[in-house]
Amino acid sequence: DLGKGPSPKGLAALTRSASMQRDDSTAARSTWRPVVDIQIRGSNVLVVVELPGVPRDCISVRTTGSSLTISGQRPSPFSQVKLIQAERHYGHFHRVLDLPIQVPPESMFATFHDGVLEVHISKDAEAIPSSVPILDTALVSEEEKRDNERKKEEEKGEEEEEDEED
Repeated sequence: DLGKGPSPKGLAALTRSASMQRDDSTAARSTWRPVVDIQIRGSNVLVVVELPGVPRDCISVRTTGSSLTISGQRPSPFSQVKLIQAERHYGHFHRVLDLPIQVPPESMFATFHDGVLEVHISKDAEAIPSSVPILDTALVSEEEKRDNERKKEEEKGEEEEEDEED
């Protein structure tokens, strides 16, 4: 009989099931691992991280040697509600990526737009621990992108001239 609804026994089982889902999802969501793609393009590396719902100021990108560390937090919107089921991840995340090249902070930049973090890394250089600023690509004009590329090329040319002088 569809019109009668669940029996008291069935309702108790449904409530227990929802309660277990809530407990499991809350406990499992305190840390999570965002999805990462690493692409090699010649001597450049592009790291793409999906971070939907994470505010830009809650993301940290650090580098040491050939390691890139991406960490942060996605705040939970459920602090004031009774949650029946949660399948999205909230809380802290921390990824340490071993890359195939040295990660020189002066030759890298990061952009963040529509929940996607892109870390652009080029050329080998001495590895110094450093934080990487994250730019909002909506705010970076095409002209600024060209200027950044031009500066990188000029720096590369200056380094090659210094190497030739030595």
